[in-house]
Amino acid sequence: MSGPYVTIDLKKVQDNARIIADLCAARSIQVTGVTKVTCGMPPVARAMLAGGVTSIGESRMENIRRLKVSGINAPMMLLRIPPLSAVDEIVTSVDISLNSEYSVIEALSEAAVRRGIVHDIILMVDLGDLREGIWPDDLIPMVSSVVKLAGVRIVGIGTNLSCYGGIIPTRGNMDALVYYADEIEGRFPVTLRYISGGNSSSLSLIAGGGMPPRINHVRIGEGILLGRETIERRPWPGTSQDAFVLKAEVIELKEKPSIPIGERGQDAFGGTLRFADGASEHLEGARREMVRAILNVGREDVLVEGMEPIDNRLGILGASSDHLIVDVTRGRDAVTLGGELDFLMNYGALLAVMTSSYVEKRPIMRAEDMRNMRGIALVGVPSWVGALGPGTDAAPRALRETGLPGKLASLGLAVEDRGDVPVNESIRGDDYDQNIREVAGIAAATADLVERAVSDDLVPLVLGGDHSEALGVLVGLSRVLSPFGLIWFDAHGDFIVPDDPGDTIISRMVLGAALGYGDERLRIPGGRVPLVSPENVVVVGLRDATQHESRLLTDSGVTIFTMEDIDALGIKEVIYRSLRAAGAATRGIHISFDIDVVDIQTAPGVSNPVMGGITYRETHLAMELLAQSGLVRSMDVAGINMEADPEGRTAHVAAEFILSAFGKKILGRS
Repeated sequence: MSGPYVTIDLKKVQDNARIIADLCAARSIQVTGVTKVTCGMPPVARAMLAGGVTSIGESRMENIRRLKVSGINAPMMLLRIPPLSAVDEIVTSVDISLNSEYSVIEALSEAAVRRGIVHDIILMVDLGDLREGIWPDDLIPMVSSVVKLAGVRIVGIGTNLSCYGGIIPTRGNMDALVYYADEIEGRFPVTLRYISGGNSSSLSLIAGGGMPPRINHVRIGEGILLGRETIERRPWPGTSQDAFVLKAEVIELKEKPSIPIGERGQDAFGGTLRFADGASEHLEGARREMVRAILNVGREDVLVEGMEPIDNRLGILGASSDHLIVDVTRGRDAVTLGGELDFLMNYGALLAVMTSSYVEKRPIMRAEDMRNMRGIALVGVPSWVGALGPGTDAAPRALRETGLPGKLASLGLAVEDRGDVPVNESIRGDDYDQNIREVAGIAAATADLVERAVSDDLVPLVLGGDHSEALGVLVGLSRVLSPFGLIWFDAHGDFIVPDDPGDTIISRMVLGAALGYGDERLRIPGGRVPLVSPENVVVVGLRDATQHESRLLTDSGVTIFTMEDIDALGIKEVIYRSLRAAGAATRGIHISFDIDVVDIQTAPGVSNPVMGGITYRETHLAMELLAQSGLVRSMDVAGINMEADPEGRTAHVAAEFILSAFGKKILGRS
C-alpha cells in the first residue's frame, strides 16, 4: 500500500438499504438510493438496488454516465437542479430530474421535443430550508406555465430539508407539501406519481408514524451508506455505521512531548493550535510524554475533523496536508510501524475521500459471496472464422494432446472434459455476414456450456480457437456469476468497431462487443449489456491497436497496461493492480488469455504475431500470482495457430501457462 485507502463493505450497504427500504415500504414509500457521495460507484448502486431501493439518485451527469456504462439499468433521478448547458444530455440519459427554474424546464422541453420524447420532472418546493426550490407563493403560477410545455411532464413535487438551513422535517411542513400537491391536482390536469418528502433527515418522522400518508417517496443517501439519520446523526437501528472504513499506514511511531517546544506562530494553514495534556482537548495542559503515530493521510485526502478512530483508545491530535498525527499512548500495543489504523468518517469526510484521487477505493464482497468451485470443466471451441486464421480450429485438440487434462488432475483437481462446441466446417470465411452469424452461434452454444459448468460449481476452462470464443464465455458468466471481473491478456486491443466493409476480423471486435460496442449481432440472447462492468476490465500486454481503437479503449473506462507499462512497473506490480481493479466488488475474475500476448520467440504459433510480448518467465509469474489470489473463477485460452507451428511448441507452452494459472509452481515450492 503506497497511500490511504477506503474499504467499502457492499454487504453492509445492501443490508442497510434493506432496513431502510423495508421501513419505507411498510408505509408505501419508495426509496431512491443516493450514490452521489461515492461519485456514482456502480458496485454501491448494485448493493442499494439489491437492498430494495427502486431507483438511483445522482447529482452529476459524469456519475450517471459512469453508472450507465457499467450496466446499471435502474431508473435514474438527477437530484441537482439541471444546468442549461446539459439539457440535451439530461433528457436522453435521465428518467426524472428535480427542477425549480422555469427557463431550465423550458429548455428541457425544447430538447425533448427535438428528440420526440417527453421528459419527466419533479418540481421542488422550498419549505424554509432556503436551498433549492420554488417559493410556495410562486408554485401555482409556475405549474400553470409548465403544463403548457409539450416536452416535459410534471410527475411529482418534492422538497429538500436540513441540507442547508438545518430545517427539520415535521408533520407540519410535510402536510404543507401534501396541501400543495392537492392544490396542483385540483387545478390542473396533472397526476402526481411522486410526493417526495426529503432525505435521510425524514427517517425519524417516517419511523414515528408522523409522515402524512400521501408522502410516497424519499431520497436516501447517508442513512444507507453510513447508517445514520441526519438530524442528530444518531445510528439508525439495525444498520451498520462501518460500511466505509478509511485505512492509513503508520509511517512514524515515536515517543515525543505532548506540547511543541519553542516560540510558536501560525501553522501551515494560518491557524494557532492549542495543545492538550490528554485530559481536555480544549485547554492547554502540562507537557508530558506521549506515543505519537504519524500516518500517510492528511488534509489533501480527507476532512480530518470528520474522522474517528475505530479503536477508541486512540485520539487524533491534528493534521497537515500530508500527515495525520495520532496519540496512540493508550493503544500502543495495537500499533506498529508499517501497520494500519482504521477510521470511521462522517458524511463530509466520506465525500472528501471519495472525490480525492489520492485515496484508493476498494469495494469488497464477503468471502461467503465467492463460489467454492469443486473442479474444472474443460470445454473446447475449435473456431477460426473470427480471426480468419485456419489452424486455430486445431488448437483445442492440440492442447488436450499435451496431456493437459491429466496434468491438471495431478494438481489435485477434478477434471471433467465436456467436449467441443460444434462448428460449421463448411464455412469458407470470405463472407462477413456468414462469419458473424457463425461466431454468434458458437458464442451462444459456448455460453450454455459455461453457464452449466458454473452452476455445477466447476471452473470453466475453455480451449479456443480464435479469440472470438471469449464472447460466449463472457455471456455465460454474465448469467450466473455477475458481477465478475475480467483480465484480458492480448497483444491487440480487440476493440475495433466496424466502420466499413473492410473491418472483417471479428476476433478483433470481441472485447468491444462484450462492453456494448459495435455490431449488434454479437449481442447474444441471455447476456447483459455490457457483459462486464468496464471498471472491472483490465487489458494486459497491449502493443497493437488502431488509433480509433485506442480512443475507444481509453474512453470506455477499462484499465490498460501496455507493454511499456509492464517494462516500467514489472509484471508483478501490473498483476497486483489488475487484481485490485478486476476483483473489486466482484464474485470472481475471468482470465482471457490470447497466446499472442507472449513474445513470439516463446510462442511462435499465432495468426497475428506482434514483436515484443511478455516473456516466458513473466507469463508464468503472472499466472502464479493469479492462482495465489484465489479470485480466478474461469479461464479461456485462445489464439494458438497450429499451421504456424506444426511442431506444437506453442501448444505445449500454453499448457504450461494454464497449469501455473491453476496452482502449479515453476519450482514446485509452496
